[in-house]
Amino acid sequence: MIPEAKQLYRVAKEAHERIYNLCNDIARGSGNRTPEENLDIAYACREAHKLIHDAQKMINGRKEQTERLFCLQTIPVAMTLPTVETDYCTGKPDAEIQATIPTFKHSPEAYQALMSYLQIDPMLWDWGPVVDQTGKERFTKVVDIHWPGFQYYLECLQQGGFPLPDGIDIDKTWQNYKINIRKKGGKAIDD
Repeated sequence: MIPEAKQLYRVAKEAHERIYNLCNDIARGSGNRTPEENLDIAYACREAHKLIHDAQKMINGRKEQTERLFCLQTIPVAMTLPTVETDYCTGKPDAEIQATIPTFKHSPEAYQALMSYLQIDPMLWDWGPVVDQTGKERFTKVVDIHWPGFQYYLECLQQGGFPLPDGIDIDKTWQNYKINIRKKGGKAIDD
């Protein structure tokens, strides 16, 4: 493992331990503090949370970029999904298809085509505009697309070599690359 990756893990682990201990220390004396002290603690926690959230986004971005690169390096080598091993873990590339699902409000023709393809009765999804109690016009439906299930359905179609369902625009699909990582027993990152 490259030294920078090990250092990133060590820094994150040390920060986690220090933050955990500081939060416990703050919690121990919480009943004896003035409102001003509690306000300052809440403010410090909010600002610390912002910093941690920002660092989390940075780490997650680096992870996603690295996963994409890993998949692009390994998938074309063999049209199967090869397993790669290191001293620390094993990883297998995974490329999921993602698609923008049309909505009745923004793309009624595409939505109708998709629902017809899925053989869903229009009575369940096309009630038209309904005025609610506040006088606001809303579109109401009984049935809608469940994204995780539909994504799996698209993956099955892709793996079987079948075309996309009616209503799904090929120009609004993309691959989402991930790595299925399994930790190996024995060697820890900070060894």
